[in-house]
Amino acid sequence: MQLEYGDPDAPGATPIYYKWTEDGSGNKQLTQGSADDYNIVYYGPDTSSATVPDLSGMQLEYGDKTASGATPIYYKWTEDGSGNKQLTQGSADDYNIVYYGPDTSNATVPDLSGMQLEYGDKDAPNATPIYYKWETDASGNKYLTQGSSSDYNIVYYGPDTSKADLSSMKVEYGENTAGSTAVYFKWTEDSNGNKQLTQGTSGDYNIVYWGPDAMNVTAGDLMNSNVEYGDKNASGAVAHYYKWTNDGTGMKLESTTDASEANLTYWEDPAKTAPSRITTNQNGADINYNFIGQSITSTSSAVRGGAIYNTSGIIGDITGDFIGNYASSSSYSAQGGAIYNRGSGATIGDITGDFIGNYASIGGAIFNTSGIIGDITGDFIGNYASSSSAGASGGAIYNYTSGTNATATIGHITGDFIGNYASSSSYSAQGGAIYNFETIDNITGDFIGNYASSSSSDAYGGAIYNSGSDAQI
Repeated sequence: MQLEYGDPDAPGATPIYYKWTEDGSGNKQLTQGSADDYNIVYYGPDTSSATVPDLSGMQLEYGDKTASGATPIYYKWTEDGSGNKQLTQGSADDYNIVYYGPDTSNATVPDLSGMQLEYGDKDAPNATPIYYKWETDASGNKYLTQGSSSDYNIVYYGPDTSKADLSSMKVEYGENTAGSTAVYFKWTEDSNGNKQLTQGTSGDYNIVYWGPDAMNVTAGDLMNSNVEYGDKNASGAVAHYYKWTNDGTGMKLESTTDASEANLTYWEDPAKTAPSRITTNQNGADINYNFIGQSITSTSSAVRGGAIYNTSGIIGDITGDFIGNYASSSSYSAQGGAIYNRGSGATIGDITGDFIGNYASIGGAIFNTSGIIGDITGDFIGNYASSSSAGASGGAIYNYTSGTNATATIGHITGDFIGNYASSSSYSAQGGAIYNFETIDNITGDFIGNYASSSSSDAYGGAIYNSGSDAQI
């Protein structure tokens, strides 16, 4: 066969020659040819960018058709209305690529690393590209990461690339081994065009997570969990029961007196329970208490620090849990459901303990403004920032700087963030788990079922809202 493509009569047209060869398995490959030895020649005024002369006329083979049990999967190139190339299902009579293998049931694209697909409309006004490339983790799962113009497998063109089409993505995480189960997620859009990751199914998903204990990966499955915190073997231990509910906006952790419906139980050790809120300078002393049900409320002023209120004082290390503490004001701001730390001299050492079911309107568990907090080791579960008269920020942690010469710093955080949220019925909501305007060191842990919601304004950062020129995590 000797086929010609392009326009040999075009100004400056020069030929590129290709010839068919076979590898050791009998698969056909298109390689460089010459004027004396070719099967395809392509003519064009600019051949430097030519990759495949005409995709629709190619028939390529991959895999090993001589392998035991090898069967073919067929693909063909098509074009959408914008002229973008797409690889779709073909047949034995109509294909451009065929993949042979002993187990083709899981094959989607013969070799993702060698594909270059286009989506969107590159001819649209102001269209610019976003590049993606396929990588493989240690378990062999495919995931899509940021690419570049010289290293990509998928490019998306659009006048507004911030809303790139995620609905066609299929990405895998975790390890699909014996005993592992799958949790499925899919991308949807709200009425404002914002992308949201919601529950999917095996037949309708964009992301699948494989794990030996996938039950705790999605908020929807939290209702079937039954976990315990605290010390149930302590003398006189008192049980505090919580259950997960969902009112349609997202998961909420609520207290209950019915042990049979509890999804989370905290066992209080009375000997280690703080007798009251701490509001005085500790002069660097450590705190070794659990804070349970401490609060500050008002109907006529702002309130701060349900369990600990620290302004420019120094607190050493804190070892203890923060359970069900809150700051609440019916008409004003409430900051720091468990801890309020503010001021250029406000310092708290390392914190070791869990934060469960604390709430305020800003910083459901921790409010840190212009202060310093060391490393935090513990889980943040079911904390929330909520307001009906103002904005809500930082369901678990609010880290912000107030003042030109001040900085707010939190060290390394080790722990999971589960079911935390920021919600406002009147204004915006930001940072379902974390609102950060300054510096947080590394975070090691999972973010599960956190969200931000507003019934009348915008909501940002279901897990983390990182804002400001100096914001760093």
